[in-house]
Amino acid sequence: MIFTRIMADIKRYTFSKNEKLKSRKAISSIFSDGSSIAAYPFRLFYKIEGDSLEVENTKIGVSVSKRNFKHAVDRNRIKRLMRETYRLQKYSLLDNINVKVAVMIVYTQRKELDYSLINKKMKVALEKLSAEIEKSPTTVKQHGL
Repeated sequence: MIFTRIMADIKRYTFSKNEKLKSRKAISSIFSDGSSIAAYPFRLFYKIEGDSLEVENTKIGVSVSKRNFKHAVDRNRIKRLMRETYRLQKYSLLDNINVKVAVMIVYTQRKELDYSLINKKMKVALEKLSAEIEKSPTTVKQHGL
């Protein structure tokens, strides 16, 4: 019994399949109906769960522009760094929000930044996103705050 309580308190720093935003319908819905915030070098597009967007839990997608990075190897490296920094920082977002949300993180910088800078900026971006979600009118209406 004590063991199960301890296991429930342990945070799993994984980025599993059910946390990934893959649905074209959901992604297009985020860009058309969602909100966005800028947090250099990222732009975060998000949509709080509603009737039109079916998400089981908070889902995250990452994107790097082909216009800024012509070679796929460069785009893939940046996306890998973004996913890794999100994986390590995700509880700064998940612990501060009470709703399910779909988020698309777009890398807007024209040059590749190093891991430590991306890690620091991802933490700032996720904290900014959690603050925006908590003060949104949809969140207030859903929770009766």
